[in-house]
Amino acid sequence: MGCVSTNVDHKKPSPRKTNYAALYDPGSSNINPQVRTYHASKSKTFIFFKVNLDNMMPTPGNDHVQGGGLRLGVKYAIRNAQTREIADSASLSYNFKPQERGMFINYFPTSLKSGQDYFASIILFDKNKKSYKRSVININKSKPGNETYFFPEYLTPKRVPLFYNFISGNRKIRITSDLVVEDSIRMLRFPVDSLCPATPYVTEQVVSKTKDPEFISWYRIGDTVSLDTTGFYWFTTDTAITDGLGIYRESVFFPWVRQTIDMVNPVKYISTTKEYENILTNEDTKLAVDKFWYSLGETKDRSKELIRIYYNRVQQANQFFTAEKAGWRTDRGMVYVVLGAPHEVYKDAGREKWGYGATDDYQGLVFNFVRDSASLSNNVFLLIRDKRYKDAWMQAVQSWRKGYAYSVPE
Repeated sequence: MGCVSTNVDHKKPSPRKTNYAALYDPGSSNINPQVRTYHASKSKTFIFFKVNLDNMMPTPGNDHVQGGGLRLGVKYAIRNAQTREIADSASLSYNFKPQERGMFINYFPTSLKSGQDYFASIILFDKNKKSYKRSVININKSKPGNETYFFPEYLTPKRVPLFYNFISGNRKIRITSDLVVEDSIRMLRFPVDSLCPATPYVTEQVVSKTKDPEFISWYRIGDTVSLDTTGFYWFTTDTAITDGLGIYRESVFFPWVRQTIDMVNPVKYISTTKEYENILTNEDTKLAVDKFWYSLGETKDRSKELIRIYYNRVQQANQFFTAEKAGWRTDRGMVYVVLGAPHEVYKDAGREKWGYGATDDYQGLVFNFVRDSASLSNNVFLLIRDKRYKDAWMQAVQSWRKGYAYSVPE
């Protein structure tokens, strides 16, 4: 929506800043929490989190569970985005009975004043395995009506929020708010942009065409709603529709790749135009997809390994980067699928820098992303493209085409 123009910046990620690469690398820890913020009042903000206790279970003979149960620690620090002063911080502990399993969902209240923005660092510890995972979130409390003023939840006996701003299939949800004064708000559905992003070395100006909503309705706060059609839904009190809650609706298995149709489009990043068109037009789509991957892997086992790694990256990109379209179709998703999780991630206001390999010398790769201020969602980032990416990108694509899953050595 609108036009974004950027300048190329090839500065290396600063070693003095915190490396947030673990955010996009599920394999970096057995704990992979999901976090959501909700403003319950002008002075109180709740931070919800979800952890899978099954991933904290001890490995036979390796992990010692003291007292017979799992132990989870939470430590957070919230800073004012402008002054960098600590606004709130605490350490929390949770002890579980030996038989407790599954998803653990909880929240903690924080005291944050309206009219200001904040930056939160939240660390969850598995005290038995001595592992941890950090989450970082921007908390906007300066602009009423943004997504943190809404509480989207599944229809369950307990209040379970959507930790990602997407849903799959026809799951019914409810949206409540303690600060939005209107009884009803507008619900708009925008068509999904089905185009894949251009490769990193194509330097033409990135333009996102303005789209009009294809559906407009009214939603009464607290009512049940079913998002029946694939698209990007925007719930807003603002007639200018600049602030609100965005929810992307996809097929029943999203973000997972469990159907042949879900395997087709992502191959565009590593296939030729002829190969891709053949898959799209083939009467037997599954056979065409299998044939493509077997032509790369040459052996059945290697082909299966390529498929496993490639579509696992697609799934992870969907979880991390989905906003107004599926995560694998975004700039960050494209880089993630082809190159893998970055080794270095540095976040600043409206920017992300990804580093691959030894970024302190000429062999390292650095990708710069800037937030698309013209998009409704705050999770849309555009890559600053450069012709100098071409050799590295083609090397990665050729690696896949020769039957080897590409990853940049650290």
